Amino acid sequence: MKSRMLNTEWPRFNAFYFMLICFTTFMAYETTLAAQTSKRLYLVLIDETDSFGLYKGKGVVDTLYWQEAIRLTRSIIGRLEPSDEFALIGIDEQGFDEEDVRIPFEELDEGFLRAKMQQSGLARKLMALQRRKNKHRSTDILGALYQAAHFAANEPDHETIIFCFSDMKQEPQWPSAEDAKNLKFPAGTKGFFFYVDASGRKNYDKIVSVWEPVLRHAGLGIYNGQVLSFFQQGNSNLKLNKILQGL
Repeated sequence: MKSRMLNTEWPRFNAFYFMLICFTTFMAYETTLAAQTSKRLYLVLIDETDSFGLYKGKGVVDTLYWQEAIRLTRSIIGRLEPSDEFALIGIDEQGFDEEDVRIPFEELDEGFLRAKMQQSGLARKLMALQRRKNKHRSTDILGALYQAAHFAANEPDHETIIFCFSDMKQEPQWPSAEDAKNLKFPAGTKGFFFYVDASGRKNYDKIVSVWEPVLRHAGLGIYNGQVLSFFQQGNSNLKLNKILQGL
């Protein structure tokens, strides 16, 4: 009778400790993963103004650039790791406004499973997002960049990476050095710009000549190696995938 008791109790005892060891190992893995992962703040800026892609024809803003930007932002959300942070800012005619924060700032949990749940929640918010239908008379990209710099300054323990989807046509006039004199990003902040005006090489060169000195003066890293991180429509998708793989 005594030997039977031992035979039935020992497997239960071993199973309990086996589960305990598995749980402890998993928690240790989560802690180690969180400690090893560099914390990043991902800020996405999406142009919602009428000029973004309008030269292609009526309705293209809705069916091409906005939807493409949303689709590519989904890839960015898929890249988030535990402890990373995310926010999405819309570009309209008057930047640095609370209404322009289309997806509010969110910090992912240190735990892997909780972070994955938050990641899924961010993806749902993104896919439910609709472009604002206001008739914008101008485009304040600089204001959105000021707002992004404000977010970054408040998170000094995170490396900030900015993904901007815009033709980069500031309207009604180009930004000047005076306009951007207070624009400052924390050291190490990187910026990548997609769907930069592709209506002609001359227009693209003009945009680069205006924005490059402004962004460099603001401390924003806009070179990926030797390549300027201003990408036109044709290679935006491919470039984003390569950038995400390299982070």
